[in-house]
Amino acid sequence: MPGLPAPAAAADAPPLAMTVTVSLDWFERFEVPDDGIDEEGEFYPEVKIGDNALQTGRIVSDDAFHASTIPNPWVFTQQVTLSGDQTTFPVGIQIKDEDGGANFADDRMDISPQNQDIDLNLTYNALNDTWTGDSLAYGFTPPPNPPCTDRQGNPQGQVCAVGEGDPNFPNAGDGKRAAVGVTITTSKHSDADQDGIADRYERFGVRNPDGSMAVDLPSLQANPLHKDVFVELDYSTGSQPSHEAIQVVEHAFAAAPLSNPDGADGITLHVDSGGLHDTQAMEGPPEGTCTDGLDNDGLNGADGADPDCRDRELGVEDFKVATCNNGIDDDTDGRPDEQDPDCIVGDDLGGGNPIAFPLNNCNATDFDTEYYNTKARNMQVQRRKVFNYVLYTTRSAGCAAGGLGSIGGTDIILYRADAGGLMHELGHNLGLNHAGTEARPNCKPNYVSVMSYSMSEGIPRVGGGHVVDFSPARITLFGRSPGDNLPGRSRDVLPDLNEDDLRESIVLAPQDGVNQFVFLDGAGAVRTVPLNRNPDWNGDNWPGFGDDGDARQIVNIDAIPGQPDCANMTTDEKLKGYNDWARVKDFMPNRLTGGAAAATEDPPLPTAEEAARIRGLRNTTDLTLALTDAPDPVAAGERLTWTVGVTNNGPNSSTSTQITTELPADVTDPTTTGPCLVSGRTVTCNLSEVPQGTHREYTISAQVPADLVYRNGGPKTITATSTVANLAGPDAQSADNTTTSDTRVIAKADVRITDARATSPLEVLIGEPATASLEVTVANAGPSSPIDTLLTTTAAADAGVTVTPATQTAQQTALRVGTPQKATYAVQLACTSPGLKQVRLDARLALKNAEDVDPDPSNNTASTSFRIDCVVPIAINVRPGGFPNSVNLNTDATLAALTTRVGEYGLPLAFNATAIDVSQTYWGLRERLFNTATPAGAREVHGRGHPGDSYELDERTRDGDTDNVMHFKPSDSGLTLASTRACLKGKYRAAAGQVYTFLGCDSVRVVN
Repeated sequence: MPGLPAPAAAADAPPLAMTVTVSLDWFERFEVPDDGIDEEGEFYPEVKIGDNALQTGRIVSDDAFHASTIPNPWVFTQQVTLSGDQTTFPVGIQIKDEDGGANFADDRMDISPQNQDIDLNLTYNALNDTWTGDSLAYGFTPPPNPPCTDRQGNPQGQVCAVGEGDPNFPNAGDGKRAAVGVTITTSKHSDADQDGIADRYERFGVRNPDGSMAVDLPSLQANPLHKDVFVELDYSTGSQPSHEAIQVVEHAFAAAPLSNPDGADGITLHVDSGGLHDTQAMEGPPEGTCTDGLDNDGLNGADGADPDCRDRELGVEDFKVATCNNGIDDDTDGRPDEQDPDCIVGDDLGGGNPIAFPLNNCNATDFDTEYYNTKARNMQVQRRKVFNYVLYTTRSAGCAAGGLGSIGGTDIILYRADAGGLMHELGHNLGLNHAGTEARPNCKPNYVSVMSYSMSEGIPRVGGGHVVDFSPARITLFGRSPGDNLPGRSRDVLPDLNEDDLRESIVLAPQDGVNQFVFLDGAGAVRTVPLNRNPDWNGDNWPGFGDDGDARQIVNIDAIPGQPDCANMTTDEKLKGYNDWARVKDFMPNRLTGGAAAATEDPPLPTAEEAARIRGLRNTTDLTLALTDAPDPVAAGERLTWTVGVTNNGPNSSTSTQITTELPADVTDPTTTGPCLVSGRTVTCNLSEVPQGTHREYTISAQVPADLVYRNGGPKTITATSTVANLAGPDAQSADNTTTSDTRVIAKADVRITDARATSPLEVLIGEPATASLEVTVANAGPSSPIDTLLTTTAAADAGVTVTPATQTAQQTALRVGTPQKATYAVQLACTSPGLKQVRLDARLALKNAEDVDPDPSNNTASTSFRIDCVVPIAINVRPGGFPNSVNLNTDATLAALTTRVGEYGLPLAFNATAIDVSQTYWGLRERLFNTATPAGAREVHGRGHPGDSYELDERTRDGDTDNVMHFKPSDSGLTLASTRACLKGKYRAAAGQVYTFLGCDSVRVVN
């Protein structure tokens, strides 16, 4: 088995040794050896066994007697050792008459049926306990030679050797006829490895009387220098154990702390299932996945927290799929499916059978006839010399037995298929009981063994799962020390416990922080505690361990609620620890022969259901769950984080702590800091072991959709729900195993004005309003998106300018992150006084809904300003005194800027034409003169004006004021034959000295 220390180099096979007993049970002489001298005779035997010295028996003077029952009987014992491959030894028997013959020597009686042969020269076969010689044989079927018969007709000896009479052979006086009943037996066969299987079987196999092989133990890998246990496994369909279950028990035996002559510790357990194919097993399973501290399959936690790791040493945590029945050589070892040892339950040693039908019985107190009939039908008789027999089958309805074993025997029936059940029953076969060598008290806290009903599935481990073992339980994989003076196994014998004098200051095994013991505390709770921790005997500290020091406690600690075989009401028992493996070592040499008669287990093994119930009691916890959220409220578009915390209030460790959190349906992209599996919006986290009195927590975060509030039409409350469970056992207070967290989701958006651009005229003619506009770009930096906003624009201007409307609010709907929107604010500018005027437009962005939040309002405003020149409208008269105002492009044109009063010609302001600065005056097309930064037109030909009272617009009237007449070249004005209007623009100085702009236009007819 992988990981075991290698044995020492192959040693020579041990010699066969045994005690040989030759018993001469009956003697009868038929001819008088010294006729006429001594009618009775003085008879004595000489026996030589093997190469040893001749042995001589007492002299008896009688013609017929029971030689083996007289005082100083004719029974001869000799230790025989056979060297090398020697398997037989000689046995020589002579019967002499002591009275001396004619040649002055004792006469030899003829006890050989062969002619001219008076002594018995026999050969004993140490392999099959048969013997032959002198035409005699014993141990064969049918018996070739009968025993002798005494004078009462009773058989005597194995075989009756009767001489045929060889008078005076080989010497005078010899050869008188007699008979002797011979019995030759062997005992105390050498067993070099002390496993109860004689060396003769392990070296040469179990032989039939004819010498043929009955059970070929050498080919079954029996080793006379290393302890072996052979088990034949028969089963009814559906009741068979798994490959892993048998492997676990084989491993437990392989790691046994028992020495062997080959230098390697352990017992080799050979389970012969006949090659039972486990279709649910896995080819090439990875090793060590239940002890590496990793959650290899991402499910149910790491190592012992995962149900795949019920057995902490050989379980496979990343067991994905059964590969032993797919027709593929998955581990590329050249052996697919049932050809692969990974797929076989135990071994194929030529036995192991499926039985015809389930027994559906209930062997609760003894093995019934059907069990023995099944064994007789399926198990070869000769196998019984070396094999234990286990039958897996179904129990009848209502049967309270999980199995039955024979204490010191070889019979087992199992109604449950776990590894612990088989290990338990093999323990009975090897001399163990439920309290060591005694049946009671069962469930002792200081008896940490699968023999105890408190842990018949296995010894509970820190971190979950169990190890299948006898006491002292192994700490490391093979029970070997890891070094640094650390033990590989628990304490040999745990300290005695007096129920009426318990001290919480005392730990049972200070160096064993791996294995756990089980007890009932004073508060009535079943407790599972590491062997190196202080026990809380009185049960007053469920969240922790023993805290009462040396104070005396009186508690009934060896009971399990609901388990009648562990029930008691006493508080004064003295509970003794026990070393199972030491008992196994002492018991094994005599387990198959020479031991006391087997007794059945009482009471029977707990059922699988009862074992699971007890496991649940051992793992009962009280977990409390807390779920908090942050931030709350949370903004749509932000990540929401929940902190999940679990506290174990005891009384036991929660070895597989699983928390399932259902996130709100609205969130997306969940992540977690815990050992979790995320599937959609379900987050399943297994924290593995959470010891009593400890707290563990982790966080889950998820994205709240940016548009959640917008789609909802307003803020929304979302709810997360978490539920905790200890997968290894129940919760004593389940009401606090589920909790919820409500979170209010609001809209939060950093909306901003990213740009504000005004479009405005350069000049506005008084009495002729103009239009300006403000284009505002708004954006959403999130996190919530989209969001509705309000954009408010206000206007301010210098005196003499009116802006309409002065304020305006518009809704910007569904403003999305990454998609800016533009809004335009149009206003009308109306001048009432001349000159340059400043106009300012302010924009402010706000969230529409009062419950929405803008985290940074500082970027929500923008301002822009511009200047306009309020231009004075004036009246001009092209070609004064004539109409239509014909203009020839090839000649000069004359026009008059008229001096006017307020209201004259509908003008809003009075105008003094003589104040015109002719040097800054242009005449031409309005579009080239007005509202442009670079006016272009014809300049006054003379560079000066000509004041005078010119014709008014009616072309007839002169109103007596002073106008200003100017001359221009039409060819410079930009006028064309299509032009119908010509304008005069320029600067003038007002009475108060200010310089303003004026504009006046008149109709024209252009000619060439």
